[in-house]
Amino acid sequence: MVRWLVVLVVACDAGQPPKPPPKPVAPAPKVQVAAVPDPWVVPAATLRHKHAVRTADLKKPDLGVALPNHGVVVKTWGLGGDSTLILDSDTNTIRELANLMGKAPTDHRRMIAPPHVVQAMNAAERAWDEDPNGDMPTATDVREDLYVIDGDEAFYLSGYPIGAYQGKGRPAAARALEVVFALAPDR
Repeated sequence: MVRWLVVLVVACDAGQPPKPPPKPVAPAPKVQVAAVPDPWVVPAATLRHKHAVRTADLKKPDLGVALPNHGVVVKTWGLGGDSTLILDSDTNTIRELANLMGKAPTDHRRMIAPPHVVQAMNAAERAWDEDPNGDMPTATDVREDLYVIDGDEAFYLSGYPIGAYQGKGRPAAARALEVVFALAPDR
């Protein structure tokens, strides 16, 4: 049996004294950047309504019409088509744009008595102030969007559909939709 052990030791000094370890690098000072105010951000203290956003910042689908300065817009989609209700509280009118399957597109407008407009706006403001208290019901074939506009402030809620079940969800928003639907000319 043959066993081998080879040890090779090499040392090279070259007559140089050992170098000290490098000094740690000090971190660069943090640069202070002055905050630039964003002209589109409105401090919460300036908003009059709970859950409000600026109307200019409101994300809205292509409704095909301009939003009223003060009012409610309800957009619905389903298997049978889509419709848009626009309640304008400045002009006391409601407009219904419908694109329903098997029917020609319609655009109807009618005047609403001021007490009915006030009732609908009060219901919409209650929906605006409502805190969600659970999940809304869900369905795969319907979507409802609620927009409440008060000048430069707005509120937006979307649901599949907007509603409540056994006190959970958004009962005030569901009630606001009922009130606006009742005013519609073709419903």
